[in-house]
Amino acid sequence: MGYPVPLAHTRLASWYGSINAAITGGENNDPLSPSRSGRARYVDMIEEEHPGYLRELYRYAESTLGATATWQEFVEIINLKSAAPGEERPTLSISRKQLARWFQKNGGKEVSVVE
Repeated sequence: MGYPVPLAHTRLASWYGSINAAITGGENNDPLSPSRSGRARYVDMIEEEHPGYLRELYRYAESTLGATATWQEFVEIINLKSAAPGEERPTLSISRKQLARWFQKNGGKEVSVVE
């Protein structure tokens, strides 16, 4: 079969133990399990722990780049600003989709330059 060592019957006990632990522990031990859906979002946790922090960073990025910048450019500035020396609040690592969702959730309207 191409294995460097033949299948050892001594490993069966540990495999049975792993299977029994998975069965008794249930599906919730698996972090990729569908039953773990509904957990708190990263952006919501930031807003809960530090209210207004993300809004402050977004306003800084918008004043630096202008309103026509892309979400990716906003995210890069926000993540860099949150990692600035002397900043006591946490360093962020958000994605462009997380920022766009946060923006829409807080009543932001996307309008293109042409409009």
